[in-house]
Amino acid sequence: MKKLLSILGALGMSATASSAVVACPKKTTTKIDLNDLEKKDLGEFFLETAETKPSLKEIVEAINTLNKNFNLTENDVEISSEPVQTLTSATLNSKSNSKTFTGSVNVVYRVSEKIDELTFTKNKSDSDVVNYFMNSENIDIIMGNNVKSKLK
Repeated sequence: MKKLLSILGALGMSATASSAVVACPKKTTTKIDLNDLEKKDLGEFFLETAETKPSLKEIVEAINTLNKNFNLTENDVEISSEPVQTLTSATLNSKSNSKTFTGSVNVVYRVSEKIDELTFTKNKSDSDVVNYFMNSENIDIIMGNNVKSKLK
C-alpha cells in the first residue's frame, strides 16, 4: 500500500509541475504612444467659418489619412482641456480605457472658411468665372496671394 501511495504522490507532483510549465503565459499588449505619431501637421480644415475649431472626429480622420495604419478612433482619445484647443492646434490625450494608445500628442492645423461650390452653366463665360474669383475673399485660399494682381 505504501508503494502505491508513493507512486500516486509522485505522479501528482509531476503532473502539477508540468502543467505549470505548459500553461500559456499572460498575453501582454504594448500600447502605442500617441507622441510617436509621425505626421503631426494635419494641414488645412475647411469649416463653416474660419473661427470654427475642428471636431474630434475631423482631427482623428485627418490623423488616419496622413498616418497610414495608425487606426486611431474617437474612442481612444479626447481633446485636452489643458492646454485648450485653439484655431491652430489641439492636444489629444489617450483615454484611460484605450486598449491601443497611451500618452498625448499635440497636433497643428490651419482653419479656413469653406468655399461655396461653383455651379457652371452653358451661359457662363470665362470672364464670369474670373470675376467671381476677383470678387471673392477666398481667392488667396484657392490659388495663392498673387493671383489677383496677375488676373488684372
